[in-house]
Amino acid sequence: MIPAVNLLPYYTDEGGTTVIYTLYQNGQLQKVYRYPIHKKGVGWIGLLPFAWINYFTTDLEDAVEGATFQFLIDAQRDGYLGTKN
Repeated sequence: MIPAVNLLPYYTDEGGTTVIYTLYQNGQLQKVYRYPIHKKGVGWIGLLPFAWINYFTTDLEDAVEGATFQFLIDAQRDGYLGTKN
């Protein structure tokens, strides 16, 4: 998507979302993992020649996938995933 053209430069931090994984074991809450995803950007007519860079940036789907991978790493590190002896 090509960003909106603006004559004055601006910076935005539009917030984003938080991915939350709640881990239960035998019906008992063990831990809640939270991964915030922030969306930031700049705009200005002078940056229009660089709009093609947007095709190489992370979209929401990729960010959620990254949060899922991080959850799996964190849960395994905390001992919730894997085999128990």
